[in-house]
Amino acid sequence: MPPVTTGSAAKAAKVRSIADGILDLPSLPLVVAKIVELVDNPKTNAATLSSLIATDPGLTARMLKLANSAFYGFPRRIGTINLAIVVLGFNTVKDLGVSSSLVDRFNFNSESTDFDMPGFWEHSIGTAIAARMISRVGNYRVVGEAFVTGLLHDIGRLIIVRYLPKEFKQIGQVEREKNLLLWEAEAEVLGLTHAEIGGLLTQRWNLPDQIVSAIRHHHQPLAEEQLSLLTATTYFADFLTRRLHPHYAQEGKAWSVAEPVANLLQLRRTAQGEVDIDHYLELFRLEFERAETFRNIIKGSDTAPEEYYGWGSKNRPHHDSDQI
Repeated sequence: MPPVTTGSAAKAAKVRSIADGILDLPSLPLVVAKIVELVDNPKTNAATLSSLIATDPGLTARMLKLANSAFYGFPRRIGTINLAIVVLGFNTVKDLGVSSSLVDRFNFNSESTDFDMPGFWEHSIGTAIAARMISRVGNYRVVGEAFVTGLLHDIGRLIIVRYLPKEFKQIGQVEREKNLLLWEAEAEVLGLTHAEIGGLLTQRWNLPDQIVSAIRHHHQPLAEEQLSLLTATTYFADFLTRRLHPHYAQEGKAWSVAEPVANLLQLRRTAQGEVDIDHYLELFRLEFERAETFRNIIKGSDTAPEEYYGWGSKNRPHHDSDQI
């Protein structure tokens, strides 16, 4: 075993310090833990999922609200979870269950820290939707895990905001003064990033190793011991979401899709041999718009802040390639 350098020893000590400081974190909601367990499990059936959802009144109400929404246009009132599962489909039910339970559990008042909580969840949900879309388009066997990982990829940011408020402010100052990316500023102030903290937390929650690793490496996928499909998908989903978010426009444009990621995902190329970003942005925009009702119900609102992504009729981004 190679000797531990001073730098890595200091970093390990910092990780332990933060881990000790967040021992009182709320555990992963039971319903979420169970749904994650069921995700992509071919033995899972509607009856199992229905029984699980029925134990959570809030989730039951959201499920029925989504099933009865105008988007699905069912001709009669849906009053049971079993029928809601038939109308919504298995994957939508799983995604809604994980998303709404996590938003409920980790939505805290962030006004004192000047942290954009609605924006955080909009980005997280957007990344989850993008990850699911990428998996489906590529016909990868990680659709369920991709959604969960996309939703949780930035969960480490909430840990910093809530449990390290002084450091959170320092990170913002360093980010602005030195014109760094967020995770680079975190590394300078804390010695580790929100991605690493997220990996630590999800590992504590006993989530599957591939989800933990994808969260830990979603900003630096090539640092993973062996680049995985889930990590590549999460990285590219985060990339697409940032490209369509005005607040992150500069950061998003600073990125380029690493070739190993593009090759592993077998991303479509332009005639010039570059990754056809416009193609995937358009696919994502359409997927995001289709999920509007889903997104609103997760967040407990009836209207979506479309201006967050600049996707109103006046602000819709134009792409040269509109072919899907």
